Amino acid sequence: MVNHGKSVVVVDFDVFSGNVATRLKVAPVTTMIDWLKGNQDELNKYLVDHPSGLKILPAPLNHEEGELITEDISIKILSILTKRYDVVIVDTPPLLIAPTLITMENATRVYVLCPPDSATVANTLKSLRKLDMLNFERYKFKLLVTKMTKSKPLEAHNISSSLGLELAGIIPYDDGVQVETNKGNAPVLSRRAKNLPRQ
Repeated sequence: MVNHGKSVVVVDFDVFSGNVATRLKVAPVTTMIDWLKGNQDELNKYLVDHPSGLKILPAPLNHEEGELITEDISIKILSILTKRYDVVIVDTPPLLIAPTLITMENATRVYVLCPPDSATVANTLKSLRKLDMLNFERYKFKLLVTKMTKSKPLEAHNISSSLGLELAGIIPYDDGVQVETNKGNAPVLSRRAKNLPRQ
């Protein structure tokens, strides 16, 4: 998206154990906590640059401060960024905490990442049922089957059927993804990740 001239920001809402900046080999000088304690009119000052052109809003470095990212604060962060950036990507934990719920409520699309193993599929289904009880709109939720090996331990269409989600895509297992991630590179931009789909 950055290569196509769109402004893109990634928000790490895994506020208790976020590692987006670490995985992208970026050393954050500031995080969303610094913004919260500082001038809340200048969120852009607290974003971190990635060589690819991405902007990153890192999760708290002190994970005990994650509780400070409340429902209202989550709404404010998303409201500011959606007005200033073409695309806002939010990484959330597999926990139904305030930032996660606010993100899903306001998202245009929600991608549920699930590898082809029965235990993860079962746990994902439990989470989806909880969201159903909270009256979340299922049409926004799409399934991405990740780390699919050539042996296909579970068929993607069976996972989709079990979860009641439309299959948005399959991300095959690729050694190159791990290599590039360890380097802090975006795998989708690398030729090393040969099997990774690019759109």
